[in-house]
Amino acid sequence: MEIAVTGPGDDDELTALAGRVRGGNAAAFDELARRVRDRVRQWARRVVADDDDAEDVAQLVLVQLHQRIGEFEGRSRFATWLYRVTGQYMDMNDPAHPWPAYPDATAAFYANPEAVALYHDHVLVKEPGTRQRTPWHQDQPYYNVDGVQNASMWFPVDPVDRSATLEFIAGTHRGPWYMPTSSSNRRPLTSMRWQEPVTVRSAPQN
Repeated sequence: MEIAVTGPGDDDELTALAGRVRGGNAAAFDELARRVRDRVRQWARRVVADDDDAEDVAQLVLVQLHQRIGEFEGRSRFATWLYRVTGQYMDMNDPAHPWPAYPDATAAFYANPEAVALYHDHVLVKEPGTRQRTPWHQDQPYYNVDGVQNASMWFPVDPVDRSATLEFIAGTHRGPWYMPTSSSNRRPLTSMRWQEPVTVRSAPQN
């Protein structure tokens, strides 16, 4: 399933307009701004107080669009790039309203794909007071997906104490890969000769 922040079937047209703008066509920018203005206003309305504030954001983002259009190289969807520009403007100028990260926009920022596919989603439930620690592991060995243009994202749905929250170890996404094991009995889930999983009791506190 493909997820996107773009409108229905218009991204090729927006990309073409952006190319004409980069070539110095002022009329093309007027058309591009007209086409995306409502979209930016709708994005902004999710985080600002009212319609007037959202309109102000849309106007200022269009100024950013004019100034930064040369940065768009067509390696990602135009609307995804524009969403990122909008978010960067909001983060810098209105930090009181955190900008929500769309999974496809976040992935596009790092991978610059032509499209973003949602491989799967799931919910993990761990009741309060559970004594058993979840063993440290890498996500990649559990997927039948190869390559570096994939991302695993985790979103907490309930507030938890720092002592019980999810922890990450920087750099382990680059390998080496450790053996994926069953969460119930820790038996290997593959016949591949990967390294045995390591035991991590707690991430270092910086």
